[in-house]
Amino acid sequence: KRALDKGMTVIFCTGETLDERKANNTMEVNIAQLEALKKEIGKSKKLWENVVIAYEPVWSIGTGVVATPEQAEEVHVGLRKWFAEKVCAEGAQH
Repeated sequence: KRALDKGMTVIFCTGETLDERKANNTMEVNIAQLEALKKEIGKSKKLWENVVIAYEPVWSIGTGVVATPEQAEEVHVGLRKWFAEKVCAEGAQH
């Protein structure tokens, strides 16, 4: 929040572990991470304009295993839906 208050752009990464994915909790985990961010910065359009949300599954970091395009798209659709409903419909399109 301090970085946003100073006008900086923040890259906020979301992602789930392999165990969370195997348990079919991918969206719940990623949404919970966004909810935590929203709790910190609220619905201020000015602050959200400086947030870039990046999906990076924890299970793919440094393992050589990458998310398939279909897996990434599934999460992107869910994150955009959450953003449109909870923050700003217009912002969800970017």
